[in-house]
Amino acid sequence: MSILETVKTWVKHETQHRAAVVQVRTLQGVLRHITLEAESFKHMTDYAPGRAVSVYIDGATQRVGRKYSVYRFDATRGRIELLVHLHGRGPGSAWASLLTVGDNVWLRGFSGRVTLDLARQTHWFFGDATTLAPFAAISRAAQGRCEGFIEGDTRIASLLDELELPFTWLDQAGGKASRQPAMARMLDLPTPAAIYIAGAAQTVRAVQDILLFERGLDRTSVRPKPFWG
Repeated sequence: MSILETVKTWVKHETQHRAAVVQVRTLQGVLRHITLEAESFKHMTDYAPGRAVSVYIDGATQRVGRKYSVYRFDATRGRIELLVHLHGRGPGSAWASLLTVGDNVWLRGFSGRVTLDLARQTHWFFGDATTLAPFAAISRAAQGRCEGFIEGDTRIASLLDELELPFTWLDQAGGKASRQPAMARMLDLPTPAAIYIAGAAQTVRAVQDILLFERGLDRTSVRPKPFWG
């Protein structure tokens, strides 16, 4: 890790963790489900559903980092689970693909502002394969009704069933334009509700603009987070 990164970590009082990979599996060729354990995880107190950890994908060198949303966190067992999207490009996808049980992983956590809205009893989600981890964590912890759309090919439909998530699949086979803006325009959305929008930056902006400027939703209800693009 560079001197600048070390100073930033010290200033923010962030603790670095060394964890062991205890389970790893590939889901539908789309996600890598990675389970990490560390004794130091038992002392982490700032978790909220939807937050992420910063993983050093180059190992002990700690120069290349990627943020991954937490799928599950169990402080009692000292366990963090991730769902890493295997998009086939870039060092993060390669790192996740090559991980095996017994490998060590260095990380920092937690961070992120798009978390469970505790004040709302209804929760609606717009996302894609990259958003399954935080959306699963939020919907699992939420009190009340959870619905939404996850866009992708037929493998995403299978993932929603496999992970038992309360979302509806939107077909986007063959690289079609996103259907989420159209759904945001026509849906009879419950109010008041917390609305979480994440995934492709262009889609996030389009859905957010429709909800805020066309439909007049309260800005405090909408929680956008571009993940890529």
